Formats: sequence, structure tokens, C-alpha cells
Amino acid sequence: MNKTWKPIAAGILEILAGFGILFSALAFFELSYVLTPRPWDELSLSAYGLIRFVTALLWWMIPFIFGLFGIVPLVGGVCALFHRRWGLAFAGAIGTVPLTFIAPFGLGLWANYEYGIALHYFSWLPLLLSIIIITLVILSKREFR
Repeated sequence: MNKTWKPIAAGILEILAGFGILFSALAFFELSYVLTPRPWDELSLSAYGLIRFVTALLWWMIPFIFGLFGIVPLVGGVCALFHRRWGLAFAGAIGTVPLTFIAPFGLGLWANYEYGIALHYFSWLPLLLSIIIITLVILSKREFR
């Protein structure tokens, strides 16, 4: 079987997208720490206090959930680099889609603050990256063992 560049490129892009998800989750967590109320600061037994507590707790859990989603593209990228386990490589390619949702709030805000890059790039570029990765993994299915 002739090995082409497609799975290697897909693996590298998957790993980069995985680190992008992890970095975006970290930046989102840091911004949440600064901007949102901490659920443990004001505990109240009223209905409004309970709703506020649950809302703040869910807001704080978003970066952790996306951080877990960031591990899947890393594993899939390694599988794609070694031309092994197409199912895991494809799952990693699908796992890059959450970057579309968290990149504007994490990586996008950081890039806007540090380098002045416009936020609208982080709304469509991650989706384009995910489409490219999924396409490369699907086109190179026969090269996997």
C-alpha cells in the first residue's frame, strides 16, 4: 500500500486542533474566573440563590467539558500519524468540531488582546479546519491498518 501525505497532514492538524481546544478551554476558564461570580462566594438558600448557584456552577464547568473534548483529537492525531486505527483517527477528526464553539471565547479573545487579530476569524476558521481534517481522514481510509 502506497502511503500518502494525507493521514500525516490530518494527524498534525488534529493535534494542533486538540491543543487549540485545550488552550481555548484554559483561556475561557481564566476569563470565567475574572468575569463571573464564583458559586461558593455567596451561598443562599432562597430559590434565586439556588438558581444563581447552579448557573454559575454550569458556567464554570464549560471549560472542563471542552478540555475533555480536547483529548480526543490528540489521540486521533497520533493514530493518524502512525496510520493505525482509522476509527480513532476519524473520532479525533470529529472531535475537532468543538473548537468551532470555544475558539471565539478562548483563543479568539486571547489573540485579539495580544495581537489585535479580529474575532470573526475565530468563528469560521476552526470550522474550515475541522472540515479539512475530516475530509483528509476520510480520503485516506485505505491507508490505515
